[in-house]
Amino acid sequence: MGFEHLLEKAREGAAHGIVRMTLPDKLAVALLLNRHDWLTKLDFTMVQALERLGDKTMALLPDVVHALDCEREAQAANVNKVTATDKSGASAK
Repeated sequence: MGFEHLLEKAREGAAHGIVRMTLPDKLAVALLLNRHDWLTKLDFTMVQALERLGDKTMALLPDVVHALDCEREAQAANVNKVTATDKSGASAK
């Protein structure tokens, strides 16, 4: 699993859940999105999930979380810009 794969799966999981993913993808996404309930349903602890994913994938997780956080911040900033424009009436026709 590479960085882009994990990032895409995390986006997919956030939007649609993990039902149609492979077990390794489910475990990675549950960790990336901090969904302990998904790990519990999969009958894994956090430590077991990390062990299952291996060192290479585990090393990518912090960078993927950072990328997801940056995306969320950018989306929130865009929403705030639109809301501020709507309130000022600048975009009203």
